[in-house]
Amino acid sequence: MTRASASRWRPAGCDSCSTALISTRRNFGASSPILCASTVGMTNSMSVDVEQQTDEAGKIPQDLRQALELLAARDETIAILLDRIRQLEKSLYGPRSAKRSGPIDPSTLLPFPGIEELLEQIAKRAEEREAEAPAPPPKPPKKPNKRRDLDPDSLGADVPRRRRERKLAEDECKCCCGGELHEVREEISSRVERIKVVYIDDRVTTYYACRKCERMVSAAPDETNVIEGSILGPNLLADLVYQRFANHTPYNRLAIEFANDGLPLSRSVLSRAVLACGTLLEPIYDQVREEVLSSFLVQIDDTPVVVRNGQAKGRTTGRVWVYRSAEGNVAFEFRMDRKKEGPLGMLGQYRGFVQGDDYSGHACLFDPSYERVSLLCWAHAVRKFRDAETSSPRLSKEFDVLFALLHAVELEAKGMSPPERFRYRAKHARPVLAEIKDWVDGRRLTVTPKSKIGVALEYLHSNWTALNNYLLDGRILDITNNGAERALRRVAVGRKNWMFIGHEEAGGPAAVLMSLLQTCVEQGVNAVAYLRDVLERISHPGSAKDVRELTPSAWKRSKDAQARAAQRQAAINAAVQSLALAPRR
Repeated sequence: MTRASASRWRPAGCDSCSTALISTRRNFGASSPILCASTVGMTNSMSVDVEQQTDEAGKIPQDLRQALELLAARDETIAILLDRIRQLEKSLYGPRSAKRSGPIDPSTLLPFPGIEELLEQIAKRAEEREAEAPAPPPKPPKKPNKRRDLDPDSLGADVPRRRRERKLAEDECKCCCGGELHEVREEISSRVERIKVVYIDDRVTTYYACRKCERMVSAAPDETNVIEGSILGPNLLADLVYQRFANHTPYNRLAIEFANDGLPLSRSVLSRAVLACGTLLEPIYDQVREEVLSSFLVQIDDTPVVVRNGQAKGRTTGRVWVYRSAEGNVAFEFRMDRKKEGPLGMLGQYRGFVQGDDYSGHACLFDPSYERVSLLCWAHAVRKFRDAETSSPRLSKEFDVLFALLHAVELEAKGMSPPERFRYRAKHARPVLAEIKDWVDGRRLTVTPKSKIGVALEYLHSNWTALNNYLLDGRILDITNNGAERALRRVAVGRKNWMFIGHEEAGGPAAVLMSLLQTCVEQGVNAVAYLRDVLERISHPGSAKDVRELTPSAWKRSKDAQARAAQRQAAINAAVQSLALAPRR
């Protein structure tokens, strides 16, 4: 389109805006989407004069057609940019939760077939679940006395107690009338204290010798240290690992905390101790990984972490992958890239269900020779429609109605056995999925593919088979990949505190320790007690044959392990009590 022809279609009063637009395009490039305000609605005004500008053959002039196409493309770009602004405002000021608050208003939905029936089904199933739910127990009457945060007697007999008696001296046991004061009753006021005690564990070995043959014999074999050449004991190391990867405490704050307790340990000493623990526990990690791969379903996901090169300048981005079994065993893996060799090497010849997101790098995992079945996450679909709320609120709410039915089916099937769940889903979930499929096929033709709602609809359309594969096995409890994402929160929260991994060699031991801690959380195991026990046991010679007994799931089932943990805690309590009650010098 020539400059003369373009000037014919310039709106009145737009000369100054055109000058500013030309200068702006010179600064930002010809592809810049910045437009003047009067140009935004030009498409509608152009369409009014289209009939007047057609020639005798009824065709639109070429320059006008080009102008209309250019304006339509710019309007689409403006809509995309405005939607990005709304998304940024929502991320800054909007609610964090993806849950809906309150029922859906039918007047806000487009009138597609069956909408009233769907809303009635959702309301009916909600009423049925409320009717089947057991009645809550009656609330006990409130006591008039003051509220207490914690009852000391509820802590158990293992918690040491310190008794301090406050009595009057003999010369004070005189009444004002001259009589003697006698004890009438006692009132005990308790308070809970928590102290951190640093003590040196001296292990004294007595040696015996025979005077006849002059042979030296020790009384008992000496205990080995957890870390060779280090005097840090298993209790301190367990607390250090827990503080580092469960409470996400950086080494500089740990050094300050230990210094306040009387332990002047530098950051380098702490980091070397943590890495040594990760290397020591690697055989247990390998066993946990085998348990993950022995499951019928593995959930996978990954997240980036910053990796530094020791003391040298520069940093790169690594990846932490998570592999979680249906039974709650978790194995993290640290990689320096996101290439397919990572998940392919971890899964190996695994056969079963693999649940994840629609990352294109996962496609290599489902080669027909591997005999794996892809399961995609429905939570990702819900989030994509949540992102489209600002630009397409009605279509987003229509999907909410349909997904609410699918979610209601999963709520009812949650407590069923695998065969019952399989049959129930086949009867109730398949019809809902068919309705969702028809809705997607109809709606995706009416939206722009690059828009938020277009991306959400395309996610459902292109991944429909993988989203429906959960119907193949009743053992599948969750139609989302939220379990793997919850496990990755350990990394996501941690990197906001410790910021980076110091060097590439530290990623592997860190993944080992995070795997064991997260598996303890999933299995309901006391992580500190577990680490105390396994650090001491695996450091003993010949302990490699007992590795299968040292995983968190096996440790939880072992009565011997529970007895050892109880004895160790009792010894700690006794030491704390003796030190607390020791007379001051």
